[in-house]
Amino acid sequence: MIDQDHKPARLLRSIAIFKWSKASILTILGIGLFGMHERSVFARAIYSIGHSILGHFFVKAAAWFTALPHPTRLLLHSAAFAYAGLFLIEGIGLWLKKLWAEWLTAIMTSLLIPVEMYEVFERQSWERITLLVLNTLIAAYLIGRLLKYREPHRHPSSPARIDQPVSSTP
Repeated sequence: MIDQDHKPARLLRSIAIFKWSKASILTILGIGLFGMHERSVFARAIYSIGHSILGHFFVKAAAWFTALPHPTRLLLHSAAFAYAGLFLIEGIGLWLKKLWAEWLTAIMTSLLIPVEMYEVFERQSWERITLLVLNTLIAAYLIGRLLKYREPHRHPSSPARIDQPVSSTP
């Protein structure tokens, strides 16, 4: 039987790992976007794997990206690193069971759900649907958790209020 006190910590840490994996992917993407132009080593490597399983996707993505104007490429590169940083911060905070991280993750994840829904309706794929379902479940779990610990219950990681006496019995 699972100890109920450890279940929320496990879920928060699982979400943290998920956020870190997204941060890793976006960091790799950002590095790749930074070095990608038509004659770069990265672009040539992408084109050389064209016959692998994911090669077709990468070749199409590389061709699309290299055709973009430089300011647009710079914006996408910056956005990849910005989101990677956000996911890294969310993951660290959730791993440490910080209340601010739960709020940040709940808000940011909820804000992106309509965009993900639009993407699913425009071009359905199992990857987009899986990401939408996962992010919706994460947002719902965190919002439910945050609502559960509103006053007078208090969140386990928040400090005691100054105007309330600290009792020795729960």
